[in-house]
Amino acid sequence: MDADALTPPVSDQGRSPGSSAPPPEKRQRLDPLDGSHHPSVESPRLCSRCRGDTGTDDGFITLHEEKLELLKTESHFPRLNDFVSALDTACKAKWNIRDAPYENVVALLLRWEEDDLGVISETEKLEDILRNVYHFDVESWAIPPGKRCCMALAREIESILDKYDKQDNLFILYYGGHALQELEQQQPTWVSKRHGGASLDLSALIPLFQEMDADLLFLFDCCQATPQAFRSTGKGVASAITATGFEPGPLGTAAEVGSHSFTHALIQVLGKLSIPQNLPGRPPSPPISDVMIHSLLVTELRRCNLSLEKDLSGSFKRSIDGHLKVEPFRRRTPIYQWLSQNKGHRPIRLSPLQRSEPEVEPAPEPEMGTSTSRAISVTPEPPIQQPVADLTFPGVLISVRLEPDSLKDPDIEAWAKWMLSIPPGSSQVTFEDQTVRIEGLYRSFSSLLILRIPLDTWTLLPKHRAMTFIGYVTGENEAEEVNTKVEEMTGIIQSDRQKSSLQKRLLGRKLRLHKLLSSTPSPKNWEIRDSSDQGESTKAGMTKPEARARSAFPAP
Repeated sequence: MDADALTPPVSDQGRSPGSSAPPPEKRQRLDPLDGSHHPSVESPRLCSRCRGDTGTDDGFITLHEEKLELLKTESHFPRLNDFVSALDTACKAKWNIRDAPYENVVALLLRWEEDDLGVISETEKLEDILRNVYHFDVESWAIPPGKRCCMALAREIESILDKYDKQDNLFILYYGGHALQELEQQQPTWVSKRHGGASLDLSALIPLFQEMDADLLFLFDCCQATPQAFRSTGKGVASAITATGFEPGPLGTAAEVGSHSFTHALIQVLGKLSIPQNLPGRPPSPPISDVMIHSLLVTELRRCNLSLEKDLSGSFKRSIDGHLKVEPFRRRTPIYQWLSQNKGHRPIRLSPLQRSEPEVEPAPEPEMGTSTSRAISVTPEPPIQQPVADLTFPGVLISVRLEPDSLKDPDIEAWAKWMLSIPPGSSQVTFEDQTVRIEGLYRSFSSLLILRIPLDTWTLLPKHRAMTFIGYVTGENEAEEVNTKVEEMTGIIQSDRQKSSLQKRLLGRKLRLHKLLSSTPSPKNWEIRDSSDQGESTKAGMTKPEARARSAFPAP
């Protein structure tokens, strides 16, 4: 079967079930926490997921996007050491491990009472994982409709922070639903329904999080979900893992409820990470960072698992010609964002908390005269040890532009010393790429360095215009093998072409000879004389066409 036939179509419809929508009703801005009310002049601009648009993206970039790509080529790192310094900063942040797990973790799972997406089916599964597997304190809360929804949510968050806002605690805030983000806004706006309904500006809640002593983790499954960084004046730090970025259009459109959604992937990743902890006699799972969770989410969501499309009744959909239809590919690459802009990066690490087991009173000793067979304790058979979940994520291929003369011997020596300083990776997660590797180096107007780095390192790497993301990689560099095959195939093709050319020339000679021989209907004898022999007869009995053919093809 052709591989292209298995490629699912791309859908930008998002979670909205409809294919078209009337213009959204005008709605007012959220009430700030101080109770003042400022009506908006015009309604917020909804993303394609909230509008229900079915616009398509043909994959070609615009002239503006091409110009931005070309402008990047004008930026360079002066020396290789400058890039190594940035790379070292990212790796040190990744290796900065908490000495102890959190004492308490509380998760607030938010959705709207006016839920037209059906996110409650996913939030219930997420609540079960966090409460019964990770032993977190979990509260699922539906945002009420109306103008005062922001103040109601603020009071709910304040009540949780009054109890859990301590230095060794973690507060997880999850939201699933509609959202939009204006270009001039600092934070996304949550919307209750596709058309009309209430809206909630996240910027009104940010002051509650700025002074936190506990760590904060945002998990947002919505369109244009990425929040903006803010100053953390407390002892805690904050980060976010979101389903999409803030770009309008298809890139900022989150998937609907189902196997393509961010929440579904989050449940799968957290469940796999908890497997070692569920085995009796096995030590608790080591904490895993928010950056690594993001890397595993990228792997989970980038897998192209083909599924047959179903209608609302659960029946498989068919095309006009009667063939089964493949479900459109609606997955988006999740985004990681460090939010504490005034603090250095410190990973937020998750692991199942130790559940306090009730004390079991010792069994009373048997009385004298009783049967000893009742006092014999039977040792249960050891449980079957299940393998630890195979958690892998790909590497990232990037290009780094350097000044033409930046690769000197001291730079190479500094690179080698830095490579030797990299500690081994985690024992729980299998890395496709444990180290940074040089895949290529090209001399041009600048030195172009092609590197392969771990995905979590790329996430933490400070972005620079001299660096360009190329793509995710899961296998080895096969360029040499492919080039060898191309050279072999080129030789075969050239040999075949030479043989074909020779055969064509021979065939052409045969055709010309046949044409000359058949030009005279009745052969006659002609005497051929050579002018150089002063008219003497050279050969008799040869027909004229034969003589002409001999003169056309002289003997070698």
